[in-house]
Amino acid sequence: MKRLHIVLLAITLVAAMVVPFGVVNAASPQEDVSGSVVLATTGYDPKMVGTDELMKGTIYHVVTYTGSVSGTGTEACHMTYNLNSLALASVGVQTFTGTVLGKTGTLTFRVAHIGFVALGVEGESIEVEQTIISGTGELANLRGTMHFTVFYHSSDATYRGDYSGKLHFSR
Repeated sequence: MKRLHIVLLAITLVAAMVVPFGVVNAASPQEDVSGSVVLATTGYDPKMVGTDELMKGTIYHVVTYTGSVSGTGTEACHMTYNLNSLALASVGVQTFTGTVLGKTGTLTFRVAHIGFVALGVEGESIEVEQTIISGTGELANLRGTMHFTVFYHSSDATYRGDYSGKLHFSR
């Protein structure tokens, strides 16, 4: 009997957490965002190259957005780069300051980069996904994900492309 009460209590608690969250976000319309992005590498802190030919470390970027999202972000990502296959993967955090859909504040994104790059070859590309994990000011309740592909431009040593995504304000 005691076990049944615990199971019912657990189900009730899960339902209490899930239902209000769904109801709150159900009323939040999704907004399409799009524009241009420029990613500039500002530093690299190598940690090691292992016997498996994997280079690991931290890479730093400044990211400039124009369009529905307008402002600047700084990011630090833990990176792994395969010296044989040229596969690049990194995960990190970006802090953005600016405007989104006419509202101002800051955002913190979880950022993931993936690609096959020779690091500095004209036209090479990197796929990027950014998911909002928190915000301040008028952006405190903004949630969603943006995607973009950036291409390397040797003329100014930046990666440039267009972003798009769906964002919403939770209430």
